[in-house]
Amino acid sequence: MFNIGSIGDYSELVGTEFGIHILRYDAVQEEYLLSYEEAKAQIVADLETEYRKLAILDFIAQFNMTDDVVIDGDAMETVFAPYKSAQN
Repeated sequence: MFNIGSIGDYSELVGTEFGIHILRYDAVQEEYLLSYEEAKAQIVADLETEYRKLAILDFIAQFNMTDDVVIDGDAMETVFAPYKSAQN
């Protein structure tokens, strides 16, 4: 592609893993990067969103049980006893 001379010209046949191609040089678009002032509001919004997501994950993580959690059967029986007698 870099051997094409002028806008509107075509390349020679180019073979890729997807087949044979003919390329046409239409134009070159310059890459445009935003200045910090132009991008600042979006950067702040993105960081705030990321912070909120991480804060939520951190909050939820405190309720996750690990493999070493043990359920106290006697305590569970005490908690559920009033409900068991209500069913009988």
